[in-house]
Amino acid sequence: MNSKRLVESVAYFFKPQREPVVSEALVHSIVELSNSLGARPLFFTALGAGFELDDCCAFSDDTAGLELWENPIPNRKTELLDALRRNTILGIGFDVPLPTARCRSEWSFSFYFYPGLGRVYCGALATEMTKASLLLRTYEIASRFFDVRYGFAYCMPLGDEPDCYAYGSPRTSLADLRQWLATRSTESRVPATDDECWRRELEGPRRHLEGLFRDAYPLNVVSSAHVRRAALESAGIGLLKKLDESHWLWEIDEEHLSDASDYLARGQSLVRQQYI
Repeated sequence: MNSKRLVESVAYFFKPQREPVVSEALVHSIVELSNSLGARPLFFTALGAGFELDDCCAFSDDTAGLELWENPIPNRKTELLDALRRNTILGIGFDVPLPTARCRSEWSFSFYFYPGLGRVYCGALATEMTKASLLLRTYEIASRFFDVRYGFAYCMPLGDEPDCYAYGSPRTSLADLRQWLATRSTESRVPATDDECWRRELEGPRRHLEGLFRDAYPLNVVSSAHVRRAALESAGIGLLKKLDESHWLWEIDEEHLSDASDYLARGQSLVRQQYI
């Protein structure tokens, strides 16, 4: 696996939608982003209108599908566009495999959008664009359709599953699986990890939408509630830039990330502090 390839990632969060329908305009915005990166071939996974989340379909103008990893990949672009026009798609994800990929998880571009969960993830190889560019372009797309409340950018190897990190999902390594099985079988009380705390927050109180932080990252998009709770305008850590009427970009140099994290902790502004 291309586990050492660095991936720039962005995650955004908003209030889950009661009518979680993905719009055609949103999909075209994502496709335009992938086109600007030269990302080919583009695959998608959708939920609704006869699509299943584990389906792998091609999004292409070619009438025929293709075959990868000894599996046929049907072209269902026309069906997807029709379903979008009927407002029957509830979640969608796009990805592009690396040229040397041996499976679908070895991707060079990935974009997932689930309105019903209030989550957006975008990832691209670190060589494609700067972290700031990816953050701002993804924000431009997401904020056109939803009231984004919080977001952050980070960089990690593809093998560490950066898309899973965005949502605090368990890693799929054999060691992690063994640890989970051991904990489950012995019913031992193990303190929650930072990932577990974050996952619980996303599935429960969602206080990250009202001012709590997952942590301090080099680039953070924060709402007015975050700025007030952490007193960021007077914190003297990093650079705070206004993006629009109610959102700011909080930029922190790498050497000051631990200081910023400590500052948030002193103000009881971290999600993980709510689960101690």
